[in-house]
Amino acid sequence: MLITLFGSTGRRRLLVLGLALLVLLGVLLMLQSGGGLFYGSQRALLQAQKSAQFTLVGTFGKPDWPALVVGRNSGIGEVDFVTAEGQAHRYQGFSGAMQALHFRSLSGRSFTLVFVRHVGGRDPSS
Repeated sequence: MLITLFGSTGRRRLLVLGLALLVLLGVLLMLQSGGGLFYGSQRALLQAQKSAQFTLVGTFGKPDWPALVVGRNSGIGEVDFVTAEGQAHRYQGFSGAMQALHFRSLSGRSFTLVFVRHVGGRDPSS
Protein backbone atom coordinates (compact mmCIF):
# COMPACT_ATOMS: atom_id res chain seq x y z
CA MET A 1 0.00 0.00 0.00
CA LEU A 2 2.82 2.43 0.85
CA ILE A 3 4.46 1.67 -2.48
CA THR A 4 1.20 2.59 -4.19
CA LEU A 5 0.92 5.84 -2.21
CA PHE A 6 4.51 6.90 -2.79
CA GLY A 7 4.50 5.78 -6.40
CA SER A 8 1.47 7.90 -7.24
CA THR A 9 0.90 11.61 -7.66
CA GLY A 10 2.68 14.40 -5.84
CA ARG A 11 -0.63 15.40 -4.31
CA ARG A 12 -0.89 12.06 -2.51
CA ARG A 13 2.68 12.33 -1.30
CA LEU A 14 1.90 15.72 0.21
CA LEU A 15 -1.20 14.28 1.86
CA VAL A 16 0.77 11.40 3.40
CA LEU A 17 3.50 13.79 4.58
CA GLY A 18 0.89 16.15 6.04
CA LEU A 19 -0.82 13.31 7.90
CA ALA A 20 2.51 12.08 9.28
CA LEU A 21 3.35 15.57 10.53
CA LEU A 22 -0.08 15.90 12.18
CA VAL A 23 0.39 12.58 13.96
CA LEU A 24 3.86 13.63 15.15
CA LEU A 25 2.51 16.96 16.40
CA GLY A 26 -0.30 15.16 18.22
CA VAL A 27 2.12 12.78 19.91
CA LEU A 28 4.40 15.64 20.99
CA LEU A 29 1.46 17.60 22.41
CA MET A 30 0.23 14.55 24.32
CA LEU A 31 3.70 13.97 25.77
CA GLN A 32 4.01 17.60 26.83
CA SER A 33 0.61 17.86 28.49
CA GLY A 34 0.27 14.35 29.85
CA GLY A 35 3.03 13.93 32.37
CA GLY A 36 5.91 16.17 31.48
CA LEU A 37 7.94 13.82 29.32
CA PHE A 38 8.55 16.40 26.59
CA TYR A 39 9.56 20.02 27.17
CA GLY A 40 9.66 22.74 24.55
CA SER A 41 11.93 25.00 26.59
CA GLN A 42 13.94 25.17 29.79
CA ARG A 43 11.43 27.69 31.09
CA ALA A 44 8.60 25.13 30.69
CA LEU A 45 10.64 22.48 32.50
CA LEU A 46 11.61 24.79 35.36
CA GLN A 47 7.99 25.90 35.78
CA ALA A 48 6.81 22.27 35.93
CA GLN A 49 9.53 21.41 38.44
CA LYS A 50 8.78 24.51 40.50
CA SER A 51 5.12 23.51 40.77
CA ALA A 52 6.34 20.15 42.15
CA GLN A 53 8.61 22.12 44.55
CA PHE A 54 11.85 21.10 42.82
CA THR A 55 14.72 23.52 42.19
CA LEU A 56 17.55 23.12 39.67
CA VAL A 57 20.93 22.56 41.38
CA GLY A 58 23.10 21.11 38.59
CA THR A 59 23.52 20.85 34.82
CA PHE A 60 25.65 18.32 32.92
CA GLY A 61 26.05 18.84 29.20
CA LYS A 62 24.66 21.71 27.18
CA PRO A 63 20.84 21.85 27.31
CA ASP A 64 19.16 21.97 23.91
CA TRP A 65 15.40 22.43 23.55
CA PRO A 66 12.93 20.98 22.78
CA ALA A 67 13.88 17.79 24.60
CA LEU A 68 12.44 14.49 25.80
CA VAL A 69 13.03 12.96 29.24
CA VAL A 70 14.74 9.62 28.54
CA GLY A 71 15.74 8.64 32.08
CA ARG A 72 15.44 9.53 35.73
CA ASN A 73 17.44 8.77 38.86
CA SER A 74 16.12 9.70 42.29
CA GLY A 75 17.15 9.56 45.92
CA ILE A 76 16.72 11.16 49.32
CA GLY A 77 19.48 13.57 50.34
CA GLU A 78 21.61 12.41 47.42
CA VAL A 79 21.31 11.15 43.87
CA ASP A 80 23.70 8.95 41.88
CA PHE A 81 23.69 9.03 38.09
CA VAL A 82 25.81 8.62 34.98
CA THR A 83 26.00 11.40 32.39
CA ALA A 84 25.62 10.87 28.65
CA GLU A 85 29.43 10.90 28.41
CA GLY A 86 29.59 7.96 30.84
CA GLN A 87 30.90 9.88 33.85
CA ALA A 88 29.48 8.81 37.24
CA HIS A 89 28.32 11.56 39.61
CA ARG A 90 26.88 11.76 43.11
CA TYR A 91 25.10 14.87 44.33
CA GLN A 92 24.90 14.80 48.12
CA GLY A 93 24.59 17.09 51.13
CA PHE A 94 21.02 18.15 50.43
CA SER A 95 17.96 17.38 52.53
CA GLY A 96 14.88 16.01 50.85
CA ALA A 97 14.11 14.29 47.59
CA MET A 98 16.46 14.65 44.64
CA GLN A 99 16.23 13.69 41.00
CA ALA A 100 18.51 13.66 37.98
CA LEU A 101 16.55 13.97 34.73
CA HIS A 102 18.27 12.77 31.57
CA PHE A 103 17.20 14.44 28.31
CA ARG A 104 17.65 13.89 24.60
CA SER A 105 16.93 16.91 22.40
CA LEU A 106 15.30 16.67 19.00
CA SER A 107 18.70 17.48 17.50
CA GLY A 108 20.19 14.45 19.31
CA ARG A 109 22.09 16.23 22.09
CA SER A 110 22.03 14.52 25.53
CA PHE A 111 22.19 16.36 28.85
CA THR A 112 21.26 15.90 32.53
CA LEU A 113 19.64 18.31 34.97
CA VAL A 114 19.69 17.71 38.75
CA PHE A 115 16.88 18.93 41.03
CA VAL A 116 16.25 18.99 44.79
CA ARG A 117 12.85 19.31 46.46
CA HIS A 118 12.49 22.13 48.93
CA VAL A 119 9.41 21.63 51.08
CA GLY A 120 8.69 24.25 53.70
CA GLY A 121 12.31 25.38 53.98
CA ARG A 122 14.25 27.88 51.98
CA ASP A 123 14.87 27.42 48.30
CA PRO A 124 18.37 25.87 48.00
CA SER A 125 19.18 28.03 44.98
CA SER A 126 18.78 31.29 46.90
